[in-house]
Amino acid sequence: MYEPLTVDNKIIAFIREYSGREGFGENVREEASRELRRYLIKTDDGSYTLPSQKLSGKTMHTIHGAIGEAYEKC
Repeated sequence: MYEPLTVDNKIIAFIREYSGREGFGENVREEASRELRRYLIKTDDGSYTLPSQKLSGKTMHTIHGAIGEAYEKC
């Protein structure tokens, strides 16, 4: 049975925190951008992916990249 991957809870909490702060009028986009870079993993096609919560060491896309995967699935 296929079990879909999910983004790590730390990343979801990070996005919620910064989105909430933006919602209250704080301009935290540059700070959020710097922090998010800690989680991004660059793939072979130049796109970025995030680590998966379900499987340690796995990412949401293959190392080949999200762009290549999208074209394969079309």
